[in-house]
Amino acid sequence: MLKILCKLSDGDQLVSMNPGELEIAREAILASGVGPVALSYPFVPQNGPGADLYTNDCAIANIVSIMRGRGKHAEVDDIARKYQRPNMPMTVAELMRGLTGEGIRSHHRVGALVEDIAHHMRIMREPVIVLVDYPSLPKQHIQYNGAHYILIYGIDTADQFMYRDPLSQGELLVMTPQQLETAMLNDSKNGNQPQQAIYILQEE
Repeated sequence: MLKILCKLSDGDQLVSMNPGELEIAREAILASGVGPVALSYPFVPQNGPGADLYTNDCAIANIVSIMRGRGKHAEVDDIARKYQRPNMPMTVAELMRGLTGEGIRSHHRVGALVEDIAHHMRIMREPVIVLVDYPSLPKQHIQYNGAHYILIYGIDTADQFMYRDPLSQGELLVMTPQQLETAMLNDSKNGNQPQQAIYILQEE
C-alpha cells in the first residue's frame, strides 16, 4: 500500500492506495483537466553549434524541440534551410508550414486564452508554441525588442507555466498565467495580432 497526501476541503489527509487505485486516481486527475504536467520536449537553443546559420530562428528551434521530443533527430540549421528565408523571422504561416512539412499536426488560434493553453496540455498532453513580446517575458537573456516564439511544455504545482526559451541557457523557466497573458497581448506592439498560439496535436 502507498500513502498519498490528498488535499481536501477540510485539510490535508494521508490516504492509503494500492498501485491499481493510484493509477485510477491519476487517470481521473488527467481527465478532469487539473494538476501539474511536464511534457518531455527538450531545450533547443537557436544559436550555437548546429544553430549558427541564422540568428533569428526561434521558430525553428521550437520545431526541432518537438521533433526531438518525439524521437526524431534534427538540427536547427538543417530545418532552417528547408523553411526559413535567410535572416528573416518566420511568420506564423511559415512556422505552420514547417511543422506540417515535418509531419507535426497543429492548430493555430488568434485570441488564445491562457486557460485554453493549460487545458490543452492537461488533456491533449501536447505543448503549445506561443508568440510573445520578448521584453514582456519575466526573464530576458539578451537585449532585444520584438516578437519571439517560445514553447509552453508544462504546468507546475503552483499553476505556473513552464516554458522553453530558445534564447536562454536551458535553465528552468516559469511564469504565471498573468505574465503569459501579458506577453502574448503585448506582441501587438510588434505589429502582430495578439494572443497567437499554435497548439500541437497528437500524432496519428
